[in-house]
Amino acid sequence: MVNHKKQKQKKTKKIPEYRTKQERSNEIKEILNKLNHFDLNAKYEPVKQLYTHFKTYIQTGERIIVNIPFPEINRRIKGTLAINKKENVLITLIQETF
Repeated sequence: MVNHKKQKQKKTKKIPEYRTKQERSNEIKEILNKLNHFDLNAKYEPVKQLYTHFKTYIQTGERIIVNIPFPEINRRIKGTLAINKKENVLITLIQETF
């Protein structure tokens, strides 16, 4: 008797590609340029907290989820600082009432 079942091919796991320190710092530079464009600098306490997250992200290479309230402008800073190249590094200002 002949077996007519299809042979399944085993899936190979792809090795994740992580960002190098230089790539992480380039991503942060782009975000800092946008923050400066909107006149959000270190004079605000939530932006100072964001800068400390940036510093640890660049130095340690850990994935960081950012969630910082920003009551001065009725917004919240949210985003992810991803280490995998397939995931975007993203920081957003979400409208919120305090």
